[in-house]
Amino acid sequence: MVATIAQMASAEYYLESQRSYRHPNEYYTAGEEPDGTWFNPHGLFGLEDGGRIDSAHFQRLYNGFDPADGGKLVQRAGSAMRSPGIDLTFSADKSVSALWAIAEPGMRSAIEDMAVAAARAALEDTVLRHCSYTRVAGNGIQRPTAADLMGATFPHGTSRENDPQLHVHCTILNVARTHGDGRYRAHHQYPVYGWKKAAGALFRAYLAWDLRRSLGVRMERYGRNGAYTRIPGLPEDLLSFWSKRRKAIVAKAGELGIPVRGNAARLAGVNKLTRTAKSPGKPHDNDPEVRHRRWRGEAGGFAEREALIASVTGNDAELHHEELRALTEDLDVLPGYLAREEAVFRRPDMVEAAAIERVRRNPEIEALELPRPRRNQMPAWSIRSAIRRAATWAWNRRSGTWPPIPAQACPRRRFGRR
Repeated sequence: MVATIAQMASAEYYLESQRSYRHPNEYYTAGEEPDGTWFNPHGLFGLEDGGRIDSAHFQRLYNGFDPADGGKLVQRAGSAMRSPGIDLTFSADKSVSALWAIAEPGMRSAIEDMAVAAARAALEDTVLRHCSYTRVAGNGIQRPTAADLMGATFPHGTSRENDPQLHVHCTILNVARTHGDGRYRAHHQYPVYGWKKAAGALFRAYLAWDLRRSLGVRMERYGRNGAYTRIPGLPEDLLSFWSKRRKAIVAKAGELGIPVRGNAARLAGVNKLTRTAKSPGKPHDNDPEVRHRRWRGEAGGFAEREALIASVTGNDAELHHEELRALTEDLDVLPGYLAREEAVFRRPDMVEAAAIERVRRNPEIEALELPRPRRNQMPAWSIRSAIRRAATWAWNRRSGTWPPIPAQACPRRRFGRR
Protein backbone atom coordinates (compact mmCIF):
# COMPACT_ATOMS: atom_id res chain seq x y z
CA MET A 1 0.00 0.00 0.00
CA VAL A 2 2.35 2.67 -1.28
CA ALA A 3 2.45 5.80 -3.42
CA THR A 4 4.75 6.05 -6.44
CA ILE A 5 5.47 9.07 -8.59
CA ALA A 6 6.61 9.41 -12.19
CA GLN A 7 6.06 11.50 -15.27
CA MET A 8 2.77 10.72 -16.99
CA ALA A 9 2.63 7.88 -19.49
CA SER A 10 1.10 8.39 -22.93
CA ALA A 11 -2.42 9.78 -23.05
CA GLU A 12 -3.56 6.57 -24.74
CA TYR A 13 -2.46 4.49 -21.73
CA TYR A 14 -5.03 6.24 -19.55
CA LEU A 15 -7.82 6.67 -22.10
CA GLU A 16 -7.78 3.24 -23.76
CA SER A 17 -8.07 1.41 -20.44
CA GLN A 18 -11.53 2.89 -19.78
CA ARG A 19 -14.61 0.73 -20.23
CA SER A 20 -16.29 3.44 -22.31
CA TYR A 21 -13.39 3.56 -24.75
CA ARG A 22 -14.02 2.19 -28.24
CA HIS A 23 -11.22 1.67 -30.75
CA PRO A 24 -12.07 3.27 -34.13
CA ASN A 25 -11.74 -0.07 -35.93
CA GLU A 26 -12.99 -2.35 -33.13
CA TYR A 27 -16.18 -0.83 -31.73
CA TYR A 28 -17.02 -3.79 -29.51
CA THR A 29 -13.57 -3.93 -27.91
CA ALA A 30 -13.52 -1.80 -24.77
CA GLY A 31 -11.10 -1.17 -21.93
CA GLU A 32 -11.19 -3.20 -18.73
CA GLU A 33 -11.12 -0.43 -16.11
CA PRO A 34 -13.69 2.08 -14.78
CA ASP A 35 -13.88 5.43 -16.54
CA GLY A 36 -11.59 8.17 -15.31
CA THR A 37 -12.92 11.34 -13.68
CA TRP A 38 -11.68 14.92 -13.54
CA PHE A 39 -9.87 16.12 -10.44
CA ASN A 40 -10.72 19.80 -10.74
CA PRO A 41 -11.72 21.45 -7.42
CA HIS A 42 -11.05 24.93 -8.87
CA GLY A 43 -13.31 24.38 -11.90
CA LEU A 44 -10.66 25.21 -14.51
CA PHE A 45 -11.98 25.40 -18.10
CA GLY A 46 -15.50 24.73 -16.85
CA LEU A 47 -14.84 20.98 -16.56
CA GLU A 48 -16.93 19.34 -13.83
CA ASP A 49 -15.00 18.14 -10.80
CA GLY A 50 -15.62 14.39 -10.55
CA GLY A 51 -17.24 14.30 -13.99
CA ARG A 52 -16.41 11.66 -16.57
CA ILE A 53 -13.42 12.45 -18.75
CA ASP A 54 -13.88 13.49 -22.35
CA SER A 55 -11.04 11.96 -24.39
CA ALA A 56 -10.63 14.97 -26.69
CA HIS A 57 -10.41 17.40 -23.76
CA PHE A 58 -7.88 15.17 -21.98
CA GLN A 59 -5.72 14.86 -25.11
CA ARG A 60 -5.58 18.64 -25.54
CA LEU A 61 -4.74 19.36 -21.91
CA TYR A 62 -2.16 16.57 -21.95
CA ASN A 63 -0.38 18.39 -24.80
CA GLY A 64 -0.74 21.87 -23.26
CA PHE A 65 -3.70 23.20 -25.27
CA ASP A 66 -7.04 24.69 -24.24
CA PRO A 67 -9.64 21.88 -24.14
CA ALA A 68 -12.33 24.08 -25.72
CA ASP A 69 -10.70 25.99 -28.58
CA GLY A 70 -7.32 24.25 -28.88
CA GLY A 71 -5.32 27.43 -28.17
CA LYS A 72 -1.85 27.22 -26.63
CA LEU A 73 -1.81 27.44 -22.85
CA VAL A 74 1.94 27.20 -22.27
CA GLN A 75 5.04 28.05 -24.28
CA ARG A 76 6.02 24.50 -25.24
CA ALA A 77 2.53 23.22 -25.99
CA GLY A 78 2.65 20.29 -28.39
CA SER A 79 6.38 19.70 -27.96
CA ALA A 80 7.53 16.10 -27.63
CA MET A 81 10.14 17.28 -25.10
CA ARG A 82 7.54 18.83 -22.81
CA SER A 83 6.43 17.13 -19.58
CA PRO A 84 2.68 16.40 -19.81
CA GLY A 85 2.37 16.15 -16.04
CA ILE A 86 2.92 13.95 -13.00
CA ASP A 87 1.36 10.56 -12.28
CA LEU A 88 1.02 9.98 -8.53
CA THR A 89 -0.21 6.39 -8.16
CA PHE A 90 -1.77 5.13 -4.93
CA SER A 91 -1.87 1.33 -4.49
CA ALA A 92 -4.10 -0.44 -1.99
CA ASP A 93 -2.66 -3.18 0.21
CA LYS A 94 -2.75 -6.68 -1.28
CA SER A 95 -5.34 -7.73 1.31
CA VAL A 96 -7.66 -4.91 0.17
CA SER A 97 -7.11 -5.89 -3.48
CA ALA A 98 -7.91 -9.51 -2.60
CA LEU A 99 -11.21 -8.57 -0.94
CA TRP A 100 -12.06 -6.38 -3.94
CA ALA A 101 -11.19 -9.21 -6.36
CA ILE A 102 -13.52 -11.80 -4.82
CA ALA A 103 -16.38 -9.45 -3.90
CA GLU A 104 -19.71 -9.22 -5.71
CA PRO A 105 -20.15 -6.29 -8.14
CA GLY A 106 -21.89 -4.06 -5.57
CA MET A 107 -19.16 -4.34 -2.94
CA ARG A 108 -16.48 -4.21 -5.62
CA SER A 109 -17.82 -0.92 -6.97
CA ALA A 110 -18.01 0.49 -3.43
CA ILE A 111 -14.35 -0.37 -2.75
CA GLU A 112 -13.33 1.23 -6.05
CA ASP A 113 -15.20 4.41 -5.08
CA MET A 114 -13.50 4.40 -1.66
CA ALA A 115 -10.07 4.12 -3.27
CA VAL A 116 -10.77 7.03 -5.61
CA ALA A 117 -12.21 9.13 -2.77
CA ALA A 118 -9.15 8.39 -0.61
CA ALA A 119 -6.82 9.33 -3.46
CA ARG A 120 -8.69 12.60 -4.06
CA ALA A 121 -8.57 13.47 -0.35
CA ALA A 122 -4.84 12.75 -0.22
CA LEU A 123 -4.28 15.01 -3.25
CA GLU A 124 -6.29 17.82 -1.69
CA ASP A 125 -4.34 17.61 1.59
CA THR A 126 -0.92 17.52 -0.06
CA VAL A 127 -0.64 18.55 -3.71
CA LEU A 128 -3.38 21.19 -3.77
CA ARG A 129 -2.56 22.59 -0.33
CA HIS A 130 1.23 22.57 -0.48
CA CYS A 131 2.37 22.06 -4.09
CA SER A 132 0.16 24.41 -6.14
CA TYR A 133 2.86 26.60 -7.65
CA THR A 134 4.14 27.85 -10.95
CA ARG A 135 7.21 30.00 -11.55
CA VAL A 136 7.12 33.63 -12.65
CA ALA A 137 10.22 35.42 -13.91
CA GLY A 138 11.07 38.86 -12.60
CA ASN A 139 14.37 40.76 -12.62
CA GLY A 140 16.09 37.68 -14.02
CA ILE A 141 14.89 35.43 -11.20
CA GLN A 142 12.15 32.78 -11.32
CA ARG A 143 10.11 32.71 -8.14
CA PRO A 144 7.44 30.21 -7.02
CA THR A 145 3.98 31.74 -7.29
CA ALA A 146 0.68 30.29 -6.11
CA ALA A 147 -1.46 28.73 -8.84
CA ASP A 148 -4.50 26.50 -9.41
CA LEU A 149 -4.01 22.92 -10.59
CA MET A 150 -6.17 20.19 -12.10
CA GLY A 151 -5.80 16.58 -13.17
CA ALA A 152 -7.66 13.30 -13.48
CA THR A 153 -8.02 10.01 -11.60
CA PHE A 154 -7.99 6.59 -13.28
CA PRO A 155 -8.70 3.51 -11.10
CA HIS A 156 -7.02 0.31 -12.33
CA GLY A 157 -7.28 -3.21 -10.95
CA THR A 158 -4.55 -5.49 -12.30
CA SER A 159 -0.80 -5.85 -11.98
CA ARG A 160 1.43 -6.53 -14.96
CA GLU A 161 1.20 -10.21 -14.06
CA ASN A 162 -2.62 -9.99 -14.23
CA ASP A 163 -3.05 -10.40 -10.45
CA PRO A 164 -5.49 -8.26 -8.45
CA GLN A 165 -3.88 -4.92 -7.66
CA LEU A 166 -6.28 -2.07 -6.98
CA HIS A 167 -4.57 1.24 -7.60
CA VAL A 168 -5.48 4.77 -8.66
CA HIS A 169 -3.48 6.79 -11.18
CA CYS A 170 -3.75 10.46 -10.13
CA THR A 171 -2.49 12.63 -12.96
CA ILE A 172 -1.62 16.29 -12.29
CA LEU A 173 -1.57 18.04 -15.66
CA ASN A 174 1.29 20.40 -16.43
CA VAL A 175 -0.89 23.50 -16.78
CA ALA A 176 -1.33 25.88 -13.84
CA ARG A 177 -3.44 29.05 -13.62
CA THR A 178 -1.41 31.78 -11.90
CA HIS A 179 -3.20 33.58 -9.09
CA GLY A 180 -1.71 36.97 -9.87
CA ASP A 181 -2.52 37.50 -13.55
CA GLY A 182 -4.69 34.48 -14.39
CA ARG A 183 -2.29 33.28 -17.09
CA TYR A 184 -1.53 29.59 -17.59
CA ARG A 185 2.03 28.45 -17.05
CA ALA A 186 3.84 25.17 -16.39
CA HIS A 187 3.35 23.56 -13.00
CA HIS A 188 6.34 23.81 -10.65
CA GLN A 189 6.51 20.05 -10.04
CA TYR A 190 9.45 19.80 -7.65
CA PRO A 191 7.48 20.10 -4.35
CA VAL A 192 5.25 17.12 -5.24
CA TYR A 193 8.19 14.73 -4.95
CA GLY A 194 8.79 15.85 -1.38
CA TRP A 195 5.14 15.21 -0.46
CA LYS A 196 4.86 11.72 -1.97
CA LYS A 197 5.27 9.79 1.28
CA ALA A 198 2.88 12.03 3.17
CA ALA A 199 0.30 11.62 0.40
CA GLY A 200 0.68 7.84 0.59
CA ALA A 201 0.19 7.85 4.36
CA LEU A 202 -2.96 9.96 4.03
CA PHE A 203 -4.33 7.65 1.32
CA ARG A 204 -3.87 4.67 3.62
CA ALA A 205 -5.58 6.46 6.51
CA TYR A 206 -8.53 7.61 4.43
CA LEU A 207 -9.04 4.22 2.78
CA ALA A 208 -8.79 2.34 6.09
CA TRP A 209 -11.38 4.63 7.67
CA ASP A 210 -13.82 4.28 4.76
CA LEU A 211 -13.49 0.49 4.72
CA ARG A 212 -14.20 0.36 8.43
CA ARG A 213 -17.09 2.83 8.37
CA SER A 214 -18.85 1.57 5.23
CA LEU A 215 -18.15 -2.18 5.21
CA GLY A 216 -17.20 -2.88 8.81
CA VAL A 217 -13.73 -4.08 7.79
CA ARG A 218 -11.24 -4.27 10.63
CA MET A 219 -7.79 -2.97 9.76
CA GLU A 220 -4.48 -3.71 11.47
CA ARG A 221 -1.19 -1.87 11.31
CA TYR A 222 2.05 -3.50 10.27
CA GLY A 223 5.51 -2.66 9.00
CA ARG A 224 8.04 -0.28 10.46
CA ASN A 225 6.38 2.01 13.03
CA GLY A 226 3.02 0.58 11.96
CA ALA A 227 3.11 2.70 8.81
CA TYR A 228 0.91 0.37 6.73
CA THR A 229 -2.56 -1.08 7.14
CA ARG A 230 -4.08 -4.38 6.01
CA ILE A 231 -7.13 -6.56 6.49
CA PRO A 232 -6.42 -9.37 8.99
CA GLY A 233 -7.82 -12.84 8.42
CA LEU A 234 -7.18 -13.33 4.71
CA PRO A 235 -5.17 -16.48 3.82
CA GLU A 236 -1.47 -15.69 3.52
CA ASP A 237 -1.10 -18.35 0.82
CA LEU A 238 -3.69 -16.56 -1.32
CA LEU A 239 -1.98 -13.19 -0.90
CA SER A 240 1.35 -14.79 -1.81
CA PHE A 241 -0.20 -16.47 -4.86
CA TRP A 242 -1.45 -13.08 -6.05
CA SER A 243 1.95 -11.42 -5.59
CA LYS A 244 3.65 -12.71 -8.74
CA ARG A 245 4.85 -9.25 -9.70
CA ARG A 246 6.71 -8.73 -6.42
CA LYS A 247 8.23 -12.21 -6.66
CA ALA A 248 9.52 -11.39 -10.15
CA ILE A 249 11.09 -8.15 -8.87
CA VAL A 250 12.78 -9.85 -5.90
CA ALA A 251 14.03 -12.66 -8.13
CA LYS A 252 15.52 -10.16 -10.60
CA ALA A 253 17.19 -8.29 -7.75
CA GLY A 254 18.72 -11.57 -6.57
CA GLU A 255 20.10 -12.26 -10.05
CA LEU A 256 21.69 -8.81 -10.12
CA GLY A 257 23.02 -9.12 -6.59
CA ILE A 258 21.05 -6.11 -5.37
CA PRO A 259 19.82 -6.32 -1.73
CA VAL A 260 16.30 -4.86 -1.64
CA ARG A 261 14.99 -5.99 1.73
CA GLY A 262 13.76 -2.90 3.55
CA ASN A 263 14.97 -0.58 0.77
CA ALA A 264 12.05 0.89 -1.19
CA ALA A 265 14.31 2.91 -3.51
CA ARG A 266 16.24 -0.14 -4.71
CA LEU A 267 13.00 -2.08 -5.06
CA ALA A 268 11.57 0.69 -7.25
CA GLY A 269 14.71 0.66 -9.39
CA VAL A 270 14.52 -3.08 -10.02
CA ASN A 271 10.79 -2.67 -10.70
CA LYS A 272 11.62 -0.37 -13.63
CA LEU A 273 14.17 -2.85 -14.97
CA THR A 274 11.60 -5.65 -15.07
CA ARG A 275 8.62 -3.59 -16.23
CA THR A 276 6.94 -4.54 -19.48
CA ALA A 277 4.22 -2.57 -21.19
CA LYS A 278 0.61 -3.60 -20.89
CA SER A 279 -0.44 -4.44 -24.41
CA PRO A 280 -3.12 -6.43 -26.26
CA GLY A 281 -0.64 -9.30 -26.43
CA LYS A 282 -0.69 -9.64 -22.62
CA PRO A 283 -3.32 -12.02 -21.26
CA HIS A 284 -5.47 -9.26 -19.72
CA ASP A 285 -9.23 -9.75 -19.69
CA ASN A 286 -11.10 -6.93 -21.43
CA ASP A 287 -14.33 -7.93 -19.69
CA PRO A 288 -13.97 -7.16 -15.95
CA GLU A 289 -16.49 -9.87 -15.07
CA VAL A 290 -14.31 -12.48 -16.81
CA ARG A 291 -11.24 -11.58 -14.78
CA HIS A 292 -13.20 -11.49 -11.51
CA ARG A 293 -14.70 -14.92 -12.20
CA ARG A 294 -11.17 -16.20 -12.76
CA TRP A 295 -9.97 -14.60 -9.50
CA ARG A 296 -12.91 -16.03 -7.58
CA GLY A 297 -12.05 -19.45 -8.94
CA GLU A 298 -8.43 -19.06 -7.87
CA ALA A 299 -9.45 -17.90 -4.40
CA GLY A 300 -11.70 -20.96 -4.06
CA GLY A 301 -8.61 -23.12 -3.83
CA PHE A 302 -7.61 -21.40 -0.58
CA ALA A 303 -10.89 -20.67 1.23
CA GLU A 304 -14.66 -20.66 0.81
CA ARG A 305 -15.34 -17.28 -0.77
CA GLU A 306 -18.61 -16.24 0.90
CA ALA A 307 -17.45 -17.34 4.34
CA LEU A 308 -14.18 -15.46 3.86
CA ILE A 309 -15.96 -12.22 2.92
CA ALA A 310 -18.33 -12.56 5.87
CA SER A 311 -15.43 -13.08 8.27
CA VAL A 312 -13.70 -9.79 7.41
CA THR A 313 -16.73 -7.50 6.92
CA GLY A 314 -19.72 -6.44 9.02
CA ASN A 315 -17.74 -5.68 12.18
CA ASP A 316 -18.47 -2.84 14.62
CA ALA A 317 -17.38 0.42 12.98
CA GLU A 318 -18.01 2.74 15.93
CA LEU A 319 -15.06 4.74 17.22
CA HIS A 320 -15.03 4.34 21.00
CA HIS A 321 -13.53 6.76 23.49
CA GLU A 322 -10.81 4.23 24.35
CA GLU A 323 -9.59 4.31 20.75
CA LEU A 324 -9.79 8.10 20.65
CA ARG A 325 -7.78 8.29 23.87
CA ALA A 326 -5.14 6.02 22.30
CA LEU A 327 -4.96 8.36 19.31
CA THR A 328 -4.44 11.42 21.46
CA GLU A 329 -1.72 9.64 23.43
CA ASP A 330 0.03 8.80 20.15
CA LEU A 331 -0.16 12.44 19.09
CA ASP A 332 1.18 13.60 22.45
CA VAL A 333 4.46 11.80 21.80
CA LEU A 334 4.56 12.60 18.06
CA PRO A 335 6.65 15.82 18.34
CA GLY A 336 9.19 14.09 20.55
CA TYR A 337 9.37 11.14 18.15
CA LEU A 338 10.05 13.45 15.21
CA ALA A 339 12.73 15.36 17.08
CA ARG A 340 14.35 12.10 18.22
CA GLU A 341 14.35 10.35 14.83
CA GLU A 342 15.34 13.26 12.57
CA ALA A 343 17.80 16.08 13.01
CA VAL A 344 15.83 18.20 10.54
CA PHE A 345 12.24 17.48 9.57
CA ARG A 346 9.84 19.16 7.16
CA ARG A 347 6.12 19.80 7.10
CA PRO A 348 5.55 16.67 4.92
CA ASP A 349 7.21 14.60 7.66
CA MET A 350 4.73 15.88 10.23
CA VAL A 351 1.72 15.25 7.98
CA GLU A 352 2.95 11.73 7.22
CA ALA A 353 3.54 10.95 10.90
CA ALA A 354 0.09 12.22 11.87
CA ALA A 355 -1.54 10.16 9.10
CA ILE A 356 0.28 7.02 10.21
CA GLU A 357 -1.28 7.49 13.64
CA ARG A 358 -4.62 6.85 11.91
CA VAL A 359 -5.73 10.48 12.06
CA ARG A 360 -7.92 11.70 9.19
CA ARG A 361 -9.73 14.94 8.48
CA ASN A 362 -13.25 13.64 9.12
CA PRO A 363 -16.05 15.52 10.91
CA GLU A 364 -17.13 12.39 12.79
CA ILE A 365 -13.68 12.04 14.34
CA GLU A 366 -12.98 15.74 14.79
CA ALA A 367 -16.29 16.29 16.60
CA LEU A 368 -15.55 13.63 19.22
CA GLU A 369 -14.11 14.84 22.49
CA LEU A 370 -12.68 12.95 25.42
CA PRO A 371 -14.80 13.01 28.61
CA ARG A 372 -14.61 16.35 30.43
CA PRO A 373 -11.71 16.15 32.93
CA ARG A 374 -11.96 16.74 36.61
CA ARG A 375 -10.18 19.58 38.33
CA ASN A 376 -6.36 19.38 38.26
CA GLN A 377 -6.47 16.99 35.28
CA MET A 378 -5.20 17.72 31.78
CA PRO A 379 -7.99 19.33 29.69
CA ALA A 380 -9.52 17.32 26.89
CA TRP A 381 -8.81 18.29 23.31
CA SER A 382 -10.12 17.16 19.96
CA ILE A 383 -8.27 15.42 17.17
CA ARG A 384 -8.06 18.64 15.16
CA SER A 385 -6.45 20.57 18.00
CA ALA A 386 -4.16 17.61 18.62
CA ILE A 387 -2.76 17.81 15.11
CA ARG A 388 -2.40 21.58 15.37
CA ARG A 389 -0.70 21.27 18.75
CA ALA A 390 1.77 18.63 17.59
CA ALA A 391 2.58 20.32 14.29
CA THR A 392 2.92 23.83 15.77
CA TRP A 393 5.13 22.62 18.62
CA ALA A 394 7.39 20.73 16.24
CA TRP A 395 7.73 23.53 13.73
CA ASN A 396 8.27 26.29 16.28
CA ARG A 397 10.95 24.20 17.96
CA ARG A 398 12.97 24.42 14.76
CA SER A 399 12.16 27.68 13.01
CA GLY A 400 9.88 29.78 15.17
CA THR A 401 7.18 30.60 12.59
CA TRP A 402 5.33 29.04 9.67
CA PRO A 403 6.80 30.13 6.33
CA PRO A 404 4.42 31.65 3.75
CA ILE A 405 5.76 29.24 1.12
CA PRO A 406 7.17 25.80 2.01
CA ALA A 407 10.93 25.68 1.73
CA GLN A 408 10.73 22.70 -0.60
CA ALA A 409 8.79 24.85 -3.10
CA CYS A 410 11.87 26.98 -3.78
CA PRO A 411 14.33 25.79 -6.44
CA ARG A 412 17.65 24.51 -5.20
CA ARG A 413 20.74 26.62 -5.61
CA ARG A 414 23.46 24.72 -7.36
CA PHE A 415 25.79 27.17 -9.04
CA GLY A 416 26.04 30.42 -7.19
CA ARG A 417 23.18 32.84 -6.69
CA ARG A 418 20.01 32.69 -8.76
